[in-house]
Amino acid sequence: MSPLLLASDTAFDFAANPPTTGELLFFAILLGVHGLAGLIVYFLPALLARSTQQRRFIFWLNLLLGWTILGWIGAFVWALISPPRTADQASGLAAATGSNDCP
Repeated sequence: MSPLLLASDTAFDFAANPPTTGELLFFAILLGVHGLAGLIVYFLPALLARSTQQRRFIFWLNLLLGWTILGWIGAFVWALISPPRTADQASGLAAATGSNDCP
């Protein structure tokens, strides 16, 4: 038997050598940090599009098709070239009513 097989047989035998609480906590934190970093990278086009006119469309494209490379690249490029919102579009209600006066 090769030494490589012997080393791999003993290295992952959790019954004979269970991980300590510190090791489990380390790997849980490491998994959480990597998961959060992955979500930030995945939703980067939607985060970049927060101040654009088509932010909702870019978010839904990113959410539904971002798992494909082309969908993510398309949402990313769209977020970069999309024009920013104007002050009227950002206020929302004032633009819809045509007045800034309170009732």
